[in-house]
Amino acid sequence: MKKILFIFLFYSSFIYSQLEYKYDQHSTTLPYWVQEMYSKSPDPGKVELLYEEYYKKNEFIKNQHTQYYKRWKRFLSRKIKVSDDYNNKKIGGLPEWECVGPFDFDRNAASTSYAAGAAHLYTVEQSISNPNKLYAGGATCGLWKSENKGLHWDPLFDTQLMINAVYSLEIDFSNSDIVYFSSGDNLYRTIDGGETYELLYELGFIKDIVMHPNDNNLVYICSEEGLYSLSISENNLETVFSGDILELEFHPTNSNIIYIINQVDNKTDFLRSINSAETFEIFDNGWPNPDSEDEQRRTEIAVSIDNPDRVVALATGSDNGGSGLYGVYVSDDQGESWEFRCCGNQPAGIPSEDNQNLMGWSHEGLDDGGQYYYDLALAVNPNNADNIHVGGVNHWVSNDGGYTFTCPSKWSWAADSENTKYVHADIHDIKYYNDDLWIACDGGIFYSNNEGDTIHQRMFGIAGTDFWGFGSGFSDGDVMIGGTYHNATLLKDNNTYLQGDTLEGTDELGGWVSICGGDNYRGFVNFGDGRKVYLDEWGSGGGYTLSGDRNVPLEGFSMSVLSNASYTTGESSNLEFDPRCYNIIYIGNGDMLYKSYDNGYSSIPLYDFGEKVTSIEVGWNNPNVIYVATYDGYWDEKHVWRSDDAGLSFIDKTPSFPGISDDDWIPFDITINDEDAY
Repeated sequence: MKKILFIFLFYSSFIYSQLEYKYDQHSTTLPYWVQEMYSKSPDPGKVELLYEEYYKKNEFIKNQHTQYYKRWKRFLSRKIKVSDDYNNKKIGGLPEWECVGPFDFDRNAASTSYAAGAAHLYTVEQSISNPNKLYAGGATCGLWKSENKGLHWDPLFDTQLMINAVYSLEIDFSNSDIVYFSSGDNLYRTIDGGETYELLYELGFIKDIVMHPNDNNLVYICSEEGLYSLSISENNLETVFSGDILELEFHPTNSNIIYIINQVDNKTDFLRSINSAETFEIFDNGWPNPDSEDEQRRTEIAVSIDNPDRVVALATGSDNGGSGLYGVYVSDDQGESWEFRCCGNQPAGIPSEDNQNLMGWSHEGLDDGGQYYYDLALAVNPNNADNIHVGGVNHWVSNDGGYTFTCPSKWSWAADSENTKYVHADIHDIKYYNDDLWIACDGGIFYSNNEGDTIHQRMFGIAGTDFWGFGSGFSDGDVMIGGTYHNATLLKDNNTYLQGDTLEGTDELGGWVSICGGDNYRGFVNFGDGRKVYLDEWGSGGGYTLSGDRNVPLEGFSMSVLSNASYTTGESSNLEFDPRCYNIIYIGNGDMLYKSYDNGYSSIPLYDFGEKVTSIEVGWNNPNVIYVATYDGYWDEKHVWRSDDAGLSFIDKTPSFPGISDDDWIPFDITINDEDAY
């Protein structure tokens, strides 16, 4: 009896990213696909159909809604439920796996991407008692620790605690082995530097964890359900304020004074306590106050011991016909009154040279919008309260107390070898510790010890790349390539590329390079010629011949058709090579299966399935046998087809046994064993 192995790519129930607000979700002037995506219970198939129909008739222009759509699809396809049994014991009896990276990226190689990066980090914290020790939280890679000031990182809980996102963390100021960290609703603690952990509480989505600066027995937790105080010795948790608390800061010299930000409907409130959180009072003199049709739903605050009564607020939202930066506000009287300092003469508004939008993609601040409900960061220099760092898509710096800002390094200037201030796009966290400045973003961790005049990568060892698709060499297993979320296409060519920033001394060979830019989909390596690689680039694609020299650019070659590429699980296609000749390639493009005899330079159509071609498999013992999986629509029935005449005709081989027919909307991935391909 012949056998064929089917792999079913299961979707989980969709949830919105709890790390991001929806943009303008109540507007009726948005395209229908956006309105459906922001609805209370969106239908993923309907959203996808409306999206595709809209961009058949309209030019694609990247904006906050298209960026949200991309992240929305990512969370839809990657949310994983791990059993409690798995979470509470180490993995045993499984094959040994060795991580090969990417651990960093070679930013100065000849073919480096304009927006190079390698890992997606939410937060980074440096120990006060031991400045060489740091902890960092990843978006999908858990918790990491460095014991040499970020020069090398090691994973924590990789076999104990199977969690993806670590959004906030706090290190005990007297003991660097005690760390509190959050993942979603859960508050965890380790007391031995990551050897073990314990779940303390479930508190609603946790956004900030702050230890009392003079009492390591007291920790405050900001959550979407309220502000909590946790007495460690008594294991006593109290709700001190109800609301959606975004952030908390202590007065630098008077720990009885606490500042918090509370989101209420379409705005944020600034509150202050002068009695150690027993009571809070709202101060709104000069504070953002949007009209009902506008919004200001996110704010970061920061303080500096250099000017202890000063509070800086970074507010985002929409008003006066523009969106992104709502305003930079500064109080020099502990928040009792506020001065609008940047940018322009009013909140938000249409961006211009006199009204910069610090949240957009432009390094001049001239574009509207940005990703201000996804990434937002603020820090004030403890030694100079006029030195303010703002993070959105770009890294902005003010040296006059927030009246003016400059962007020293645009997010897309990574390939400029003279640029010593590059920071990858989408900054989630900026932290000052004395002279040390740390930045966590969608491309990794960056560090400066001179107020950002020079910035270097400090992320070596963090394996946090989100691959959409991935391929490795058959004849040369040390050639690897994959399309990633946020970090372009990551390529490893044996020991060609350096491990990270050579200015930091990490000059060993064997690293990775980020090429092409964008949020790319798939990567393939020619099975007979490991020097040829293929990729689905954001909006285009093609192939490259590897140079084997980091100082020599990759040589590109064109392909007549590209394989289907999508951020939806199961909707992309693959390149399939004929085992007799590695220049013969089968390609799924649209509804058509194509065949190329010249490495993709030209192609002929073989068969029209009437629905998207996804997985393709050719028999190695009998290459006339071809299996193809197809994808009609998100909720529609998926199919598997077989050809015995090299693709001239196909018959439907979709399995119908119980368990599959009940979930016939789930896409297939397929492979053939060596006894069954004839």
